[in-house]
Amino acid sequence: KDKGTRFIIYLPLTLAVTQAVLVKAAGHTYAIPAVMVEQVQQLKAEPLALAYAERRAQWQSRRYPFHFLPHLLGAHAAQAESRRYSPLLFLRSGSNAIALHVDEIVGSNQEVVVKSIGPQLQRIVGITGATVLGSGEIVLILNPVLLALREVAAAAAAAAPVEVVVPVARPSVM
Repeated sequence: KDKGTRFIIYLPLTLAVTQAVLVKAAGHTYAIPAVMVEQVQQLKAEPLALAYAERRAQWQSRRYPFHFLPHLLGAHAAQAESRRYSPLLFLRSGSNAIALHVDEIVGSNQEVVVKSIGPQLQRIVGITGATVLGSGEIVLILNPVLLALREVAAAAAAAAPVEVVVPVARPSVM
């Protein structure tokens, strides 16, 4: 009696599992919630170059703002891989939508366990969580539509005139 091994297992109170599309851009893998994906297209070089030039892509008579994923993440020097066909994802989040160019779609409709990302990354708009792939690779779960809105807001703030108030010292009489 009272011999043997005793285990205590602590389980998280909440566990979120979601479907995600795994994409690769600039050598990094990211997850995008599958519910955001309206359409995936494979573009040849000419239509892709036109989308870059116009900064817009069109699908079903609707025009979408066009973005390259690494640029939304601040890697403005990153260049897209040259391929015969390049993936373009049409994404929607609420009433906002974008066309997102990535280098490769690694997996579609992958079931992933959403992990919290901690207080440092929780404040960053557009990063919704992280997951660990079977290979052990840690992958950020992104909302590229929010990243694009953040970029548009930053560009608008940079273009707005800034009023600078310079205090002038006035002589005082005592």
